[in-house]
Amino acid sequence: MTTVPNAAERDDRLSPLAGNAQAIRAVAAAVEGTLGPKGLNSMLVDRQGAVVITNDGSTILEHIDVTHPVARLLVNVARAQDQEIGDGTTTATLLASALITEGVHQVERGVPVTRVLQGIRAGIDAAVAGMRRRSVLISDLHDPLLRRVAYIAGRAQDDLTELCLTAAHYFGREQLEADDFRLADWIIAKEGAQNEVVRGVVVEKTPVNRQMPGEALSATLLCVDDALEPDALEDGALGTETGFATFMRYQEEFREAMQTLIALGVRTIFVSRGVHDMAEAMCTEAGVMVIRRLSSRDLHRIARHTGARLLKRASLRKPAQELAAALGYAERILVDERLSQTRICGDQVRAGEP
Repeated sequence: MTTVPNAAERDDRLSPLAGNAQAIRAVAAAVEGTLGPKGLNSMLVDRQGAVVITNDGSTILEHIDVTHPVARLLVNVARAQDQEIGDGTTTATLLASALITEGVHQVERGVPVTRVLQGIRAGIDAAVAGMRRRSVLISDLHDPLLRRVAYIAGRAQDDLTELCLTAAHYFGREQLEADDFRLADWIIAKEGAQNEVVRGVVVEKTPVNRQMPGEALSATLLCVDDALEPDALEDGALGTETGFATFMRYQEEFREAMQTLIALGVRTIFVSRGVHDMAEAMCTEAGVMVIRRLSSRDLHRIARHTGARLLKRASLRKPAQELAAALGYAERILVDERLSQTRICGDQVRAGEP
C-alpha cells in the first residue's frame, strides 16, 4: 500500500528546495534590471560606504556578498561565463534562475525531480539547436551585423560602437578569432579619461621620477624582465675582502652596461622589478625615461608591439651589437600624469572621429 504524504509533510520535504530557489532568485534580482541595451544602473554600497554605480552584471556579482552555498554556485557559473566568453553573465544568471524557478514549480505540482532534470536538459538541447540553425557566420569585419552586435554590447551608444569597430579593425580578424584573445582584456577604464582607441599599449605606470622626460618621439626602447640593478652578492659575502672586490666589479659592470645603453640611444627602459639608484641617476641625467614594476602581461605586450626582445639583467653585459638587436621602437611614448598612465603608441582615434 502506498502512503500519500499530507500537505505538512510535503512542505517540509520541499522547504530546502524552495530555500535554494529563493537564494537563486535573490541573486538574479540583483542583476535583472541591467539586462539589455537600455538596462538600468545599479548602485552598490559596501560596508565602508564606498559606492559603485554600474550596469554590468559581472561587476555587480563581484561586489555583492553571497553566503548561501547554492547562490555562490550561481555566482561561480556567471564568473565562468565571463572568463570563457567575456560577456553574458547577466543572461546566464537569469536563465539559471528561470530554469530553477520553473523546476521548483513543477516539483511542487508533483512532477518527479528526475523528470524535471530530463526536461531541462531537453529544453537546453532544443534551444542550442535552434540558435545554431539561426546563427549567421560573420566572416568580414565590414559586415553590418558586426556593427549591430557592437551597438547592442555598447548599450546603444554610437560612440562606443565606433570605438569597438575601430579596435576590431586594428587587431584584425586573425587575432580576434584566436582562442586566447578577448577584446575586453585590452580595455582600460579610467575616471576622467576620454573615450578613444589607442593604437598601441597603455600601462598604468609613470616614470620613476618627475625629472625624467614625459614624452619620447621615434623612441628606441629596452624591455628588462628583471630588476635594473647590479648582480647581487650572497648574504655575508660583502664582509670579506674578496666579496667586496666582487661587489665593486659588479657595480662597475653595471655602470658600463648603462653607459652602453645610453650610447645606443635608448630613450625608454621598461622594467618588471625595481631600479637601482645608480641606474635612476644615470638615466635621469641622460634624459632616459624609466618605468618600473610592470606586470609580466604589460611587459610582453610592449615587447610584442614594439618588436623588442625581453632581456634579463645578466644580458645587459652583452656587447653593444647584441644589445642593439634586442631593442624595440615606438613612434611615440607619452606620459599622462593626470591619469597616471604611459602610452606606447602611434596615432590615436577619439570617439566621434573617422
